Amino acid sequence: MKRRESAPAPDVLDETGAAQESETEQKPPAPADPPASADPPAQAEEEGGGAGRKDKRRTLGKKVLAGLIALGVVALAVCAALGIRWMQAKTAEPTALSGPTQTGGHTYRFYRFEHKEQTWDQAKRYCKKQGGHLATISSVEENLFLYGAMTANKLTVAAFGYSDEKKADQWMWVQKEKADGKFFRQNITFSNWHEGEPAGLYGTAKYAVLTALYPDGTWQASDFGSDKVFICEWDD
Repeated sequence: MKRRESAPAPDVLDETGAAQESETEQKPPAPADPPASADPPAQAEEEGGGAGRKDKRRTLGKKVLAGLIALGVVALAVCAALGIRWMQAKTAEPTALSGPTQTGGHTYRFYRFEHKEQTWDQAKRYCKKQGGHLATISSVEENLFLYGAMTANKLTVAAFGYSDEKKADQWMWVQKEKADGKFFRQNITFSNWHEGEPAGLYGTAKYAVLTALYPDGTWQASDFGSDKVFICEWDD
């Protein structure tokens, strides 16, 4: 007698009528996690590079600041030195280059300023402070006497009280002081310019000088530049 084969069990339906899957059927694998947005070592390296650049900028900023401070210190030192030199030039007394020399009721003396910043106007004030004035020349004899005194003292140039500093090409003698303290301008018509003088570059030659360049004692226009020699005069 043949054994009846058993029929496969029907699928069990859930409440919705859909067939349930067999417990033995495998579930699909879970999806993998998405890759990280950046590789952690690479990200760390990038962050480290940014920090390094900040350090370099900070170091550079410190160097620049130190350089500016150093420049400021140097500038202050230069200004201080110039200020000291200016004060010295304003207050320094000239050096006497000769003893008193006398002729015709007048006394003369040669001086030199030692600072290049010192001026003809300071020479004029110094002579006045000493009770005299920058020398005035009113005759050939007085001119030759002063030229001879200059060369006898081994000097090559000497300024006196004749200038056009107030107005170009209007040469005037310095004022003299009377006993009552009032000033007057001397009525001197004498002049002894060398041929071609007065001449000078760019209007800086404003002061008449005796010079060894002209051994006849004629005058040159000068800027009272490198040789700061001048003549003070006292009237008896």
